[in-house]
Amino acid sequence: MSNGQLRFDDFVDDQNSRASCVATLRGLGIPESPENNTAVANVVGDTITRVLAATSLPQDEAIALKDVLLANLAPLLPKEHRDVRSMIDIITPGVKDESDVKNLLRNSFGIDLNNKSDLIYTIRVFGEAVDFFNEHVSEEKKDDVKPELTKLKSPSDICRIFLTAAGYGEKYNIKIACALLRIAVVIDHIERDPDISALPTVEKRMLEIIGKHFKSSKVNSRKETFFTTGRAGDIDIPVERVELRTKQRHRMIAKLLHKPGHSGKSVLDRIGMRITTCSAENTLRLIHALLFTPSSVLPGMKVLPGESKNLIFNESSVRCALMDPRIANGLIAAASEETTEAPDLVSSDGTGLNDNPFSSSKYKAINITVLLPFETDNGGRREFPLEIQFMDIRSRTTTEAEAPHSSYEKKQMKAVRSRILSRNLVTAYDKHKKAPELEG
Repeated sequence: MSNGQLRFDDFVDDQNSRASCVATLRGLGIPESPENNTAVANVVGDTITRVLAATSLPQDEAIALKDVLLANLAPLLPKEHRDVRSMIDIITPGVKDESDVKNLLRNSFGIDLNNKSDLIYTIRVFGEAVDFFNEHVSEEKKDDVKPELTKLKSPSDICRIFLTAAGYGEKYNIKIACALLRIAVVIDHIERDPDISALPTVEKRMLEIIGKHFKSSKVNSRKETFFTTGRAGDIDIPVERVELRTKQRHRMIAKLLHKPGHSGKSVLDRIGMRITTCSAENTLRLIHALLFTPSSVLPGMKVLPGESKNLIFNESSVRCALMDPRIANGLIAAASEETTEAPDLVSSDGTGLNDNPFSSSKYKAINITVLLPFETDNGGRREFPLEIQFMDIRSRTTTEAEAPHSSYEKKQMKAVRSRILSRNLVTAYDKHKKAPELEG
């Protein structure tokens, strides 16, 4: 071809031959940007070097100052100069035959496709990846994963997905094959991450706490819920609603695919409870009883240090606020934060709470994170960060018609779709045809 353009097959071979070097750059945190895309960053760095060379600073101090200046200037540079994506964003796995695929799986994931249990696991992971793609990524039936990539019975079937992503298959399947690899990597991470794998145990522990300390009964034909410490002499506290915030499987996958920087911890940051009370006073009474008394369900010593505004709370501040409504209002105002609604809230009776298309997308709430102790299946003892949100019914009702919940998930899936379908040999080749001089 003219103008330096390669045929697609030649482009595929070229990209796969360079894949290991590109992966090395990415692994070292160096963006593999075309030369002209780094021009601004290079000019900034060279300018700082020349300016510092003209000073009388010792060399070690000049180098240290340059590092400080570059670190502060980096956020001002165009995003592409400093955005280093995840390893799963590479445009090709760089494999050329089944032997390459098997070596990649063995060395990177500890999976031996010749081992029956490993093969069963891999087939299950890719089967889930196919289901996720068809249900959440594909916008129309015609965009679903094609049959040749859904056949998952043998090592060759698994290898076919990798080889298709590397350009050695039907060209129309490359984008989807790449997407399946990215989804499968995230599913594998979820399966292996010890914190994520502990979620069912943590959720069970949370349900035990709710069942034991939040009691519902009918009063004058109306269902009312009260928090109780279970200790004789303690006064029960009325609450309007108790909601459990858990992560559904497809939302965990989407969260980890959403942005390059998302890791297992980002899935965990939305695990917790939201408790709505009937008044500001009862909110403070509940915080006091839940965290800061000898019979507390979650003792204050388990409050995670340094978390946002947690340190506003201690027994003295709550006691003072309970005696003076003005102090109570001031404490609530100081402690409340604007919070984005979680799309996966479930009430304490197991019913979904986000079916209401007019439920709030943002609201003011008091957020406190505590370390929830629990015992693992093998008898080990661990702690898990549990975020508890407190709000009173007045705060809730004033924000309950802001925006539909569905918009959050639609935006997230749009970002997921863009990420997993945008970097592959087909899109790279289209870019090459438009500006071949930038490749190489």
